Amino acid sequence: MSYKLFFMILLSLLILSSCTQREDPFSLVYQDRVGDAAVIIAAHQMKDDPSFSGKHFSSGSLTAEALISGNADVATMGDAVAVTLAARYPETIILLGIHGGGIDRHRMVGRSDRPLKIGVKFGTSTHAALSSWLSYDADLIDLSPSLQLSALESGEIDALAASEPTPSIAMNRLEGMKDFSLALPDKIYPLVLVTTKKTLKDKPEQIARFIDEIKKAEKLLEGPLDRDTEELLLSVTGLDEEVLAVSRDFHQFNYEPVIEHLEELNTLAQFMVSQGSIPTIPDWQKVLP
Repeated sequence: MSYKLFFMILLSLLILSSCTQREDPFSLVYQDRVGDAAVIIAAHQMKDDPSFSGKHFSSGSLTAEALISGNADVATMGDAVAVTLAARYPETIILLGIHGGGIDRHRMVGRSDRPLKIGVKFGTSTHAALSSWLSYDADLIDLSPSLQLSALESGEIDALAASEPTPSIAMNRLEGMKDFSLALPDKIYPLVLVTTKKTLKDKPEQIARFIDEIKKAEKLLEGPLDRDTEELLLSVTGLDEEVLAVSRDFHQFNYEPVIEHLEELNTLAQFMVSQGSIPTIPDWQKVLP
């Protein structure tokens, strides 16, 4: 055998070995919200991994769509969107874990102590919290958070009810506002990490590595932010330093199993069924790891 042929065969074997050892692509979609801070940091830490790709969206419905359509392996979303997926796609999705939340992250901001026209997105945990919190009759208007600020500023509504960072933005931008926590006992309004059964089966090591990065990121969020971390969060969320700092204080970042907050998710599911947002309460055993 000639040396030239030998080296060609050796090179082919090396290339083949490299290709077989390379991990399958692992894609993440997440939200550009303060509640996703640990995930944002984790995604940044993994950006140099050639198998990893991350993309952020402005809402949980968009991350959920990417997951269900097969364009993402893992997605972050709020509790109501996660419950919706669990109810509608129990054979497809898995609720991996809770990556954050906050007792006071749902709040109402308005001009008076008893606003009569309140903008809130129907079928959400904010809607459920507001319905439990109200002790008087008020006119609730189905309004997405992206429209609530302008509606409050123009006087179309007397108050908005939303999750962070919308309340902090309202308090920062609009004068003469009062804010009210919609906190309820034993509720953290969890933020959920969701995957598919196929991804959990095919890519368990990559999922585990990503969760480890989230847990590392949580430690960075425990105290004052270093400048690089702050710049990253400012860039992704689009908030200014003051609003970011205030909004972060309304959150907790602590990765936990979904089972720890299953009662809260089930209570939310009952409310969503009553509102016609989902057809039935999820079969939780089908969507837990």
